[in-house]
Parts: sequence; C-alpha cells; structure tokens
Amino acid sequence: MQLYGGRFECELVKTGRGRHYLVNGEKYISVTEALGIIDKPALKFWAVKKCIEYLVALLDETGRGIITQNDLDQAKRAHTVFTTDAANIGTAVHKWVENYIKTKDETLPSDENVMNGVLAFLRWRDAHRVDFISSERMICSPTHGFIGTMDAEAIIDDKLSVIDFKTSSGIWIEHRLQTAAYQKAAEEEGTKYDGDRWIVRFDKLTAEFEAKQFGDVEEDFKAFINALQLKKRLKVLESLK
Repeated sequence: MQLYGGRFECELVKTGRGRHYLVNGEKYISVTEALGIIDKPALKFWAVKKCIEYLVALLDETGRGIITQNDLDQAKRAHTVFTTDAANIGTAVHKWVENYIKTKDETLPSDENVMNGVLAFLRWRDAHRVDFISSERMICSPTHGFIGTMDAEAIIDDKLSVIDFKTSSGIWIEHRLQTAAYQKAAEEEGTKYDGDRWIVRFDKLTAEFEAKQFGDVEEDFKAFINALQLKKRLKVLESLK
C-alpha cells in the first residue's frame, strides 16, 4: 500500500511469531502494539471471574460434586474463549460499518449480537449530522516510526473529526491516546481537523451506543509517544537476551 501520495510504501510482513509493518523497508510499530505496554490490572480479575463462572456453570449443569483436572484445564481457558467470541463479533460489526460507509448498504446482519452493534451504530449516526469521508484509512508517522489504521473520518456537526469505533465493554484511557496518534499522523500527512476526536462504543447486548469526544490532542499525543518509546526500547532489550 502506498502512503503520502506514493512517497512511502507499506508492506505487512507475516512471520511465525506474528506480523509487523515495513514502511520503505523500515520496521514500524503499530499504534495498538505501542499501547499494549499500558498495564490493564482489571484484566486479571476479569479472567479469574470467567474461570469461576465456568466452573459454577459446569457444576450446575452436570450435578457433579467434584471438579476434575480436565475441568480445571478448561476453566483456565474460559476467558480466552470469551475473548475470541467477542473479537469475532466486534470484527463483524466493524466490517458491516466499513461496508456501509463505502456503499451505504443498510441490510442488517442475521446474528443477533452483530445486529445489536449495527443498530447502535445507526442510532449514533442518526443522532448527529454525519458525513463520512473515509473508512479504514491507513496512516503512518515517518517522524516517529509508527503506523495504524483509522476506523473513520467524518464531518460531524460540520467539523472534520477522527473516529474510532469500539465494541468493548467500555471506553478506556488508552483509546484517547490511540485516536491522538491517528490524528497527529494524519496531520503529518497534511490533513487538517477542526473537530474533536470521537470514540463511539456499540453495545452488542443492548444495541445502545456510548459516544465521547476528546480534545487535548497534544497532551494525549505526548503520552502516546512515551508509550511508543518505551515499547521500542523494550524490543531492543529483548533482542539482546
């Protein structure tokens, strides 16, 4: 893929350990990879909760009074199964929204959870004057060496804004930094924004939306750069082991 009017060539390289991006032959760190450095302490408690819920449901369903080693092994993976299922639903919602922005096709999906996410999107769209400009725009920052994909850009209530769509259970601090990185990289390429950054969450169960607008892009971008630099340094140190 070409960026910056063809001056930069981006290539996704898949390896046995994962994937990375090359921009003009130089390895770039993705925005989400950089923000993965931020500690999320609530996740460990959530994983334990899913483990317990699995075991309680198992005992209720089977009527057994004992838990086997196999039960424990399955329970330890309960949170990963839930995460995979949620990710699949989230991907489907994002794909529907991407297709809608490009084609204006409003045919609703058949899966209930995906449909709920889509209905939440449509309710948010109807609550504002939204004119979509782009979908899944890839951006990069040659200055700082990071790359990412912006969910959407739109003129919302007469102002051009960066938008990130979420199907997670909440809107988190790192989402602010994520959109700041997208906006500053796009500005580096020449785009000018006069609106706030938008993070819009679509609830897969209730079909309701949660939308937040954020200013302070400069301060949020500084925080992102700190995370990026830490991630880069850790990768160097890991390579020296």
